[in-house]
Amino acid sequence: MTGTAKTNPAPAALPDSHGFRHALGAEDPGAVAKQYPPSPARDDRAMVRTVYHNGRNPDLQAKGAEFEFQLDGQYQILAQMPTKDYLAARDLFKQQGRQGNEATRRAREQLRNRLAEYGRDLLGMPSAASRAWAREAMRQVAILHNPDQVLGGDLSPSRDAGGTPIPGDRGVNSSLGAQNLSNADVIDGAAERQVAAGKGHLPLRFQVVLTNRRRNVQQLRARQPPPPLQLAQPCTEPGSRAPAQTLSRAVLAARPPPGARTNPTTAARIRQTLGIHNPTYTPPHRNRPGINHTNGPER
Repeated sequence: MTGTAKTNPAPAALPDSHGFRHALGAEDPGAVAKQYPPSPARDDRAMVRTVYHNGRNPDLQAKGAEFEFQLDGQYQILAQMPTKDYLAARDLFKQQGRQGNEATRRAREQLRNRLAEYGRDLLGMPSAASRAWAREAMRQVAILHNPDQVLGGDLSPSRDAGGTPIPGDRGVNSSLGAQNLSNADVIDGAAERQVAAGKGHLPLRFQVVLTNRRRNVQQLRARQPPPPLQLAQPCTEPGSRAPAQTLSRAVLAARPPPGARTNPTTAARIRQTLGIHNPTYTPPHRNRPGINHTNGPER
């Protein structure tokens, strides 16, 4: 009997962006990773590995740079949050669930108005057309919380240094929010051990991995603490005194080809157009106990 065998399409290659690099070597050549903080800590805090995948459908899998942007925004803050504060915020989340729908609604309105003003004032669009343009763009956008409320993030949406709410792709945001549930369990255990060791005033250290193969997630997450990242890069300067370092063939094959372009998400175009960047850590975070808010769907 003859037939045509079905072959699974190759996973979409992940880019090296927002500080993420193909650095797991043979463990997962197609994965990218970033360490927080980037330099080794001068103490014996353990490194915690959290692992994500780039979605289940081709549309999400083509948004690797957006996954990396949103992960970077979350872990830039988490890596500065004392573990005792993280655990307190996690306890509050377990009691109250997602909160802050009204704050998110106001942030969406502010961003939509700013986008409409850009269309009217800088693109010369009529007022009605610019408002319709902004509304349509916002359908694809979530207002980000850095970090996600599941990971102890604040009720109020994240804003950049100028006070503008930070937009992210809605589909990527939802995918990461669901995956944060399992990663939070890993972080909780590490945080509890660090507090028990008398280091609750210190933040955790993280190795954040994004893989393009979902079947690898559990195996990668099980390696705690994780092995060091393999950050060697090809030597491109013939006269350089530095020793030549090369990436494995498997890693090179898994990276996007040089000069490859990916279509940015609507959220990324809004960030570029309005000059919006991820903020730095500004404690305190989360809400006060006893304050009632309505649950919000965005992270």
